[in-house]
Amino acid sequence: MIRLILTFALALVSAAAALGEGVSVAPTLTPGRSMVYDVSFTLERTLSLGAGRDRLVQEAGLAMTIESVDDAGVATIAGRFDWIILDLDRASFRVRVDSRDIVGDSPNKAETTVRELIAKYLESTFTLRVDAEGNVLEFTGLEPVTEYAGGQDGTLTRLVAGRFLPGTMGGDLEPIWRADGSVGMTLSAGDTWNAVRTSPVMGPVGIKLETPYTVEKAEKGELTASGDVAISIEIAEEIDLPITFTLEDAGGEASIAWDGNAGALRSRQASTKYTMILEVEGEKQGSQRSAESSIELVSLSEAGEASEGR
Repeated sequence: MIRLILTFALALVSAAAALGEGVSVAPTLTPGRSMVYDVSFTLERTLSLGAGRDRLVQEAGLAMTIESVDDAGVATIAGRFDWIILDLDRASFRVRVDSRDIVGDSPNKAETTVRELIAKYLESTFTLRVDAEGNVLEFTGLEPVTEYAGGQDGTLTRLVAGRFLPGTMGGDLEPIWRADGSVGMTLSAGDTWNAVRTSPVMGPVGIKLETPYTVEKAEKGELTASGDVAISIEIAEEIDLPITFTLEDAGGEASIAWDGNAGALRSRQASTKYTMILEVEGEKQGSQRSAESSIELVSLSEAGEASEGR
């Protein structure tokens, strides 16, 4: 009965949005719903000022299905990797492997390692628990990946696995259901909201990303919004050491598109860059980082329906 009332309420919200009364941002968590998203993450960094750089590109197609929704509105979602690309470019070598285009023998040990890692991804599954507000409560699975990454070539595998590890994937996929913190809002053109995320850097030191979004369009159930990303240092606790952290050349931008009729994220893009300076007793060290991420809906279907492409 509770689920029937919720479904009816969501239908009323969609109807109101179609009449031009704003777009409701609420994830539709229905058992049997299947979705495929293409995701990508790019990280480029220099390990110290003026030193060499490395660049990691990760791309994947993720297929996910809502298996169940409990009485509290928490959904259990099963997922898998349909395909994956891992591309690491360092000063000394480059290795790029696309799971859809692996032919012949591997030319070197590094590519062999990455091919084996990709095979582990394709045989793995993962599970998310997502509440009615779109928060990812838990991300589990990918055991073959974590076991392999901690093995003989752990340094390389952990580096190329990057954001595709259980400790980070749950948070990175959360925008699919939370729409960068706008869940529960009914938004019209010109409305604003603030999205805040913190990423750990070292111990209690983190990077705070704050994005004041402005809605550009909200009509017929479709919403688009964008904003500039402000980046700052956040220290969770006082450090009793003569260390000073500062940021230079910091900023970025982000955008999202939300389908209020389907209750699903259509796309999200973000890019950031900053230089972090660490000063200890008058000596400075620093690292430059730039990152890009993208999440894009490929197809969406309900139980028993053909998938709806983008």
